[in-house]
Amino acid sequence: MRRKPRVGIDLRDVAIYTRKSKLTHMGDSTGIQMKQSADFARSQLNLPEDYCFLEYEDKGLSGYYADRPDFQRMLHDIEAGKIRAVVCYKLDRISRKTSDLLRLIDFFNKHDVALLVCSNNINTLISTSKIMISFLAIIAEFERDIIAERIADNLIELAKDGRWMGGCMPTGFKAIRNTIGSGKNKTSITHLEPIPDEKKMVQQIFKTFRQCRSINKTATTIGEDYKTKFGKEHTSLSIKDILSNPIYCTADEISFDYFYQKNGNICSDEKDFDAIHGIMAYNKTDQERLEDEESTFIEPKFVQVCADNAIHSAAGMQLREECDDIMKQRQLRYGRDYEEPTGTATLTSAYNLPCEYVIHTVGPIVYGSLNDELCRDLRNCYENVLQCCLEHQIKSVAFCCISTGEFHFPNDRAAEIAVETVRAFLEEHDGCMERIIFNVFKDSDKNIYEKILTND
Repeated sequence: MRRKPRVGIDLRDVAIYTRKSKLTHMGDSTGIQMKQSADFARSQLNLPEDYCFLEYEDKGLSGYYADRPDFQRMLHDIEAGKIRAVVCYKLDRISRKTSDLLRLIDFFNKHDVALLVCSNNINTLISTSKIMISFLAIIAEFERDIIAERIADNLIELAKDGRWMGGCMPTGFKAIRNTIGSGKNKTSITHLEPIPDEKKMVQQIFKTFRQCRSINKTATTIGEDYKTKFGKEHTSLSIKDILSNPIYCTADEISFDYFYQKNGNICSDEKDFDAIHGIMAYNKTDQERLEDEESTFIEPKFVQVCADNAIHSAAGMQLREECDDIMKQRQLRYGRDYEEPTGTATLTSAYNLPCEYVIHTVGPIVYGSLNDELCRDLRNCYENVLQCCLEHQIKSVAFCCISTGEFHFPNDRAAEIAVETVRAFLEEHDGCMERIIFNVFKDSDKNIYEKILTND
């Protein structure tokens, strides 16, 4: 339902929204968007040259999802009656999802807000522009789907050739670049070749892990004879990265069945998994995010897969940038291959989250059976987070179920360790905390914690 048009002078502001899909330090995409949008707004709305626009900018975020920090801030400012018009460079900058874009137009109509799109020459104050938006919205989402399909098809073809496309070189390999063809048909192909000394170390890592079934013990044992390819001490995370990388997997019947059962996009026939060749994997992480049934474009909700991803998405790109800066500083100090040890705690700002800080901790990963060392690592996570609160005079903290998701720590034992550790810390530091929350996502976790807390 559209609001009744305002009578008299509209004192609300005009806003410019810009978005850049990739966070890079090349060019000034959002700056160009801002300038051209401002010029278009001045001509369409008869604004003075020195008009001061409200500015909203999201970097490194897809237009397909609505949980962009500044986009959400703009929507709430519209609800608060601060904005009379929104200007953007292209329609796909504000959204690449047809359903969200059409709901957005209804939202603008409800709050008597005009949408101006510079490159598409759209101004919803003019009735014909509304028809154009419907067509352009469908085209924007279609373009996104076509690009995604094209990239996926290209990666599959490259995988068939066994090409190495760059990135962090896996331990035990070096990249060999060969030039083929000539003239206009000249091209280069990069493939991997093993490094004998590093290959021997990788094989020993797998052998050691098979014997002890513990990443930390493997790191300790390997550290007696080997260092990383950068000459540094092995950590549990450097060992984990090697153990979980498909590049070290033999292409045999077992691996074929594994990837087939996991719905992997296998580009070779089963007969090619001959126990002679290896595996080259692309798109090892699932980039798709599933929306919750109650999700709306103004209050987007996604099915939680990883608490870390959910926190970073809600906090905004500033949190990722601060974490990157911290890791770069530590890598300069401890070496390029440095990664945070299991159980440590690091404090950062919370940015767009409704709290002051985020405390990051690295939880233990359970690959085989649970052992005392893994339990001790999880206990360290809770202790070090609480110690961090004590050092920074933080009186309230909320814990997620550390390591129980993708890290496969048994939920019931993890809850027992969490409650035991917190209670022991509070007994030792009486009065240091005012509130501690065990934040659960699943009903099963809720039942486990309620049982533990009730019985105690």
